Amino acid sequence: MRLFKRKEISERRQIKDIPELPRLPKLPGLPDESEFETALPQLPEYSADFSEDKFSKNIKDFQKPKNFLKEAVSGKKEEMLEADEFVREQMMPEHLEIKPNKLEFPYKTENQKNFELKSWQEPKTKKTGQVFIKIDKFEESLKIFELTKTKIAEMEKMLEDIKELKEKEEKELSYWMAEIQTIKNQTEKVERDIFSKLE
Repeated sequence: MRLFKRKEISERRQIKDIPELPRLPKLPGLPDESEFETALPQLPEYSADFSEDKFSKNIKDFQKPKNFLKEAVSGKKEEMLEADEFVREQMMPEHLEIKPNKLEFPYKTENQKNFELKSWQEPKTKKTGQVFIKIDKFEESLKIFELTKTKIAEMEKMLEDIKELKEKEEKELSYWMAEIQTIKNQTEKVERDIFSKLE
């Protein structure tokens, strides 16, 4: 127990050693509290005959349900509707008017049928302006276009090769025809020379 008392005494000595803080100086130019009180507006004073009973009675009278239909017919008073009545008034259809359905003749003449068919037509839309295509379709068509171009180039090259080959064949054929003709001419000459002498 003595240990605790010594500790308390040492704490008290430390507290006494702390010096007091100096007071703040007064700021010049600030008005006193009395000036603030005079500047505020005064609240109105009620007469002595006004009491809490009258106040509560006025509130109760305001909250009582009123017969709005009589007042509306007589035109004496227009009061604000309470929340429930306002919602009911808004939800009611206007003047509860029931409009009669149109009487339609079930059978229609030919002119009416033709008119209905003519009147209902799909609106004609002008197809002018920009045409939008999806990018993937555009890329696919571009690949097909490039492939077609390469195929056409290959076919043109093959046709050129065939044409060159045909020209070479024609040259070869004409050469062989000329050779045959020369050989034929030579054989005829030899035949004439040799066999004519024998006769």
